[in-house]
Amino acid sequence: MKCENCGYMIEEDALFCSECGTKVKMEEKSELKQISCVCCGEMIEIARHGRKFKDQGLQQYFNSQAWYEGTIEPDAFNESQLNIYEKANLELIQSIEYMYD
Repeated sequence: MKCENCGYMIEEDALFCSECGTKVKMEEKSELKQISCVCCGEMIEIARHGRKFKDQGLQQYFNSQAWYEGTIEPDAFNESQLNIYEKANLELIQSIEYMYD
């Protein structure tokens, strides 16, 4: 399928365009899928910095993304590597997750 923003060909199960970063629109999301997407958004923020994941499913997902280069072990990652905007995004995502708990 093509990204609606830039026209780049992206995988069917992609959440974001790997070329421009635009969120892929998913029709008729269930509440469970919405929660899953929110959680994935949180992981994307830290994956962009090369963090690896203990969860095999998450690690496999990010390994399949062209932009991802996992170089930092999970226990070695420090959120101080994030800039103020990324930290604000994480706070926003976490507040949304809180609404679903």
